Amino acid sequence: MIHCSEIYKRWSWYVRYPVALSLFLLALLLHFVSLPSPSGLAYVTFYPAVIISFYLLGTGPGSFVAILSGLTAFYFFIPPYQTFSLALRSYISLSYFYLTCFLIGYAITTLHIYLDKLHIKRAQLERLQRIYSAVFETNKLISKKLNPSILFNEVTQIAVQYGGMKMAWIGMPDTSTESVIPVSSYGNGTSYIEDIWISTRMDVAEGQGATGTAFRQKKTVLVQDFLNASQTKPWHERAKTYGWHSSACFPVLADGKIYALLSVYGAETNIFDDETVSLMQGIAANLGHALDEFNLEQARQKAEIQLQQAKHEAETVKSRLEHLLKHAPAVMYACRASGDYGATFISENVTSLLGYQPNDFIEDSSFWAKHIHPDDLPVILEDLKAAINGGTHLHEYRFRGKDGLYRWMRDELAIIRDSEGQLQEMVGYWSDITERREIEKTLHFRQFSLNHAEEQVYWIDQDARIIDVSENACQKLGYTREELLTLTVADVDAIFPVDQWPDHWRELKAKRSLRFESAHKTKAGQTYPTEIVANFFEYDGKEYNCALVRDITDRKKLEEQLKQRAHTDYLTGVSTRRYFMEQAELELNRSIRYENSLSIMMLDADFFKRINDKHGHKTGDLVLKKLTEICRHSLREVDIIGRMGGEEFAILLPETNIAAAIETGERLRKAISATKVPLKAGLPVHFTVSIGISSLTSKEDNIDVLLNQADKALYEAKSAGRNRVCSFKC
Repeated sequence: MIHCSEIYKRWSWYVRYPVALSLFLLALLLHFVSLPSPSGLAYVTFYPAVIISFYLLGTGPGSFVAILSGLTAFYFFIPPYQTFSLALRSYISLSYFYLTCFLIGYAITTLHIYLDKLHIKRAQLERLQRIYSAVFETNKLISKKLNPSILFNEVTQIAVQYGGMKMAWIGMPDTSTESVIPVSSYGNGTSYIEDIWISTRMDVAEGQGATGTAFRQKKTVLVQDFLNASQTKPWHERAKTYGWHSSACFPVLADGKIYALLSVYGAETNIFDDETVSLMQGIAANLGHALDEFNLEQARQKAEIQLQQAKHEAETVKSRLEHLLKHAPAVMYACRASGDYGATFISENVTSLLGYQPNDFIEDSSFWAKHIHPDDLPVILEDLKAAINGGTHLHEYRFRGKDGLYRWMRDELAIIRDSEGQLQEMVGYWSDITERREIEKTLHFRQFSLNHAEEQVYWIDQDARIIDVSENACQKLGYTREELLTLTVADVDAIFPVDQWPDHWRELKAKRSLRFESAHKTKAGQTYPTEIVANFFEYDGKEYNCALVRDITDRKKLEEQLKQRAHTDYLTGVSTRRYFMEQAELELNRSIRYENSLSIMMLDADFFKRINDKHGHKTGDLVLKKLTEICRHSLREVDIIGRMGGEEFAILLPETNIAAAIETGERLRKAISATKVPLKAGLPVHFTVSIGISSLTSKEDNIDVLLNQADKALYEAKSAGRNRVCSFKC
């Protein structure tokens, strides 16, 4: 309902002036009807018309009525009548009328201004009170940890019921369609968004409104006059339907990114003052906090489930590993890499293999050596010394079991070294090959070999044709026996050079037995590594090769794992010092050959000893892991990271000059400085790094020179206060 004192604000001028004229004519009529000319009350009936015009119609119409009334009264009701008298008294009375009219108009206008301000202030206070209530209600939502769907419904309802908005809706950005999809709405005119399309792109009209702009700029966007704003032109007709005159959009940030957009609409223009905007931003911020709380709770629950699953999987893996070690055909072991080579671990299946308990080997460091056949022991010890230098050992020897009998054992091990290249231990596996050795001695009769050999057995003639096979060979390759007997060695051996077969046959005939590795190809085209023992013999006047073939896929995997351990730092997963130096030499040679730039960083965790002393070595390990994780994320795939020792790392940057290297170092330093390592108890650990950089400047430079230069720059960075990047200056 419009108050009568507000008519002048709602009616246009072409309505108010005719009404004012009507009031004047009514006052004139009343004067003619009720008061005769000589009564001396020439102006009395015009005062009400003037007062009503000023009060209801405003200053302009009031002044208009006052002027007309004064002139009319002067002409018709001041003697001499119907003329403009020149008498001083007449002009004094007219002046008095005008003065009183305009004083009345001034008073009424001042009253209007005061009432307008009072009304505006009251409306502002009511709106702010509603917004404060809305903020309070959204604050209560944070602790409830509601899912986004319920949370959005609650917030839109609060914005309308408590915030005094006509309508509120929340949309989520859709990157696939580059638009904002409404997901929740409340208030008068929610049908507005049923088929609406709002783009996030700036180059289309539908993306230039408050919502699209707020998404791109990540800040609040206000439209104080919706129906006249150019950026809202695509929606003017819709807004007229619902009586909206202003709007605003507030981005909702979750985890630092725009998760949703809160759009609200008001019935008046310019309703978004600074306080209202600040409070609505508070609502959006509270909504973001509530989303963060929900996401954190979801992440916590997910992490809890994953932790329980991980524990279960760990127990399963542990149980499975124990089962495999107990029942595997090969005995797994670890032993010292020097001195008496005493065992530090041996799997339980050694009991079923040799009759001894694992502790027999562990408690007596010389137990292993004392049970090797005396004829084999000197050779084994010499081979072990060579293996320590070469890295692997493979030998077959006789070992006395608890029953007093000697068994042929196949012993294959690898040497494990730390990041400094120092010997750590030897790991390997031990299998009983007694039966295979017996077969190799007595294998002259085909049926015997086919019935008793553990390996796949192939009978091959001098022309490389397969003349017979064992059943397990057929199963392994996927052929039937009939199919295999139509093939040659070249059909099943994936890498053996066919043109060298005559030379191979002559060597086999001369040595009688050959052991080598190759790869077999199945009928499906898959290949797998094999170890082949080729045995030459003559039968019934013809020459044959009885080949024993073993699938060594698992052994190759183990070898690859052992190789990987030698190349990768056990804690951080980056290259060991030794492997880093090998890679660095290759990159340096390549850079010199092709005249490319190359830079090296030396990176050291600041006050790392203090972290270890204060929080323990486990925390120190977490810091180093986090450091290398940030390096991997911040650097290119071609960049090489190596742990040089302790908390010191080296990073090789191919095709990178000194300026780019410094920029990379600064980016890396800032990323690390902004990172914290969370702890299970207590505050997270914050750490920084110092970085020294050198760059290839001469073809005479080598890796040691570049590392030394980078180390000097690192020392300069530490001397200058740490947490900084310094480059080597020639």
